[in-house]
Formats: sequence, structure tokens, C-alpha cells
Amino acid sequence: MKIIVKIAFIVMLLGLNATLFAQTDGEDGRDGTGYEENDGDGDEDPFEESWKDRLVVGGSIFPGYSNGWILEATPMVGYRLTNTTIAGVGLNYSYRGFNDPYGSGWSSSTRMYGGRAFVMQDLFYSIFAQMEADYNYLTYKERDASDLLLVDQRYQSPGFLVGGGYSQGQGQLKYNLTILYDVLNGRNAIPRVNSAGGGFVFRGGIVFSL
Repeated sequence: MKIIVKIAFIVMLLGLNATLFAQTDGEDGRDGTGYEENDGDGDEDPFEESWKDRLVVGGSIFPGYSNGWILEATPMVGYRLTNTTIAGVGLNYSYRGFNDPYGSGWSSSTRMYGGRAFVMQDLFYSIFAQMEADYNYLTYKERDASDLLLVDQRYQSPGFLVGGGYSQGQGQLKYNLTILYDVLNGRNAIPRVNSAGGGFVFRGGIVFSL
């Protein structure tokens, strides 16, 4: 567990650095104190918002069926460090059941669950970058036609995912498509249910500002 704590700490530091950078003086109209200069257009200072106004919730849920039920859920809660940076925490859960299509009665099930810490940074043209550290547990079971348990394997491992995605929407609700790569993916890494293989993870979800 020590490695996941270290990774999560690094992610949060990166988010803090992004916040400090966004508050420095430059060509964005800030006065060097971290606040935007008042140009008389009536816009409210974002730093006068309460902490509740900066909370966001969301995630993704994907049910499906392919020779067995598939379910993936990644709920999250985040906090807007700046108008373009969100840091937060979330949960990972996925399930995949598989039944032998040839009628032998053999079946298998895979469950993965864990927690994650993440940072999302808006870039340009609705494109955002994302980093997250997670730690997951996985169980894999196989049963024969008489429901006798043949295999019962359990794994756990950390992950560190980097990537980005595309966000679309207006107002409080946005829809995200995300592609991430687990840089810790290796021989002993958990075979993610929501992975396309090779360490790549694809997600679709929403982000709702409270």
C-alpha cells in the first residue's frame, strides 16, 4: 500500500503545481495575486465561490452482455482547484461473467474493485489531460457444469494511468470520453475488465458541477 500512497501524493502535487501556475501573473489578465483583474464586465471572481460550488460529481456506468453479463462503474467526486483543474477521488468496480457458448456448462467470472485519486486539466478545444493513481483487487473464478469451483484466484496491484480525453456539454453537465494508459502495466498487473489490452483503458462518462 505504500507505493499507492506515494503515487497519489505525486498526483496531488501535480494538481497543486497546476493551480499555482494558473494563479501567476501573465498575459491572462491576472494581477500577480492570483485573482483576475476586474474589467467591469460584471463577472464574479471565481475565488469568491464557496467550496460547495466547486464540487463536481460524475463517473461512468456501462452494462452489457456478451456470453455473460458485463458491468463497469467508476463513480467519482472532485474539487475545482481552478476553473480548468479538477482533483478528486473515486471508486473502480467491474464485473464480467462468461458462459461457454458451446454448451459445456463451463463458466467464469471476474470482479475488480478499488479506489483512485486523479487530476484532470483542461487544455484546449475541449481536450483535457488526466492522471490517476489507483489500487485494485481482482478475483477470478471458474466453475464446471455442476457448479464445482475449479479456479479461485485473487490479485491486487497498484496502477498509474496517464492520458486524456474529449469533453462536450454546456452549463453544469459535461460528457467525457477518456483514453488512459497504465504505465505500471506489466506481467504482474491486474488484467482490467475495462481494458482493451496492453494497459489501455477506455471510458465514457459525465461530470456534473453542483
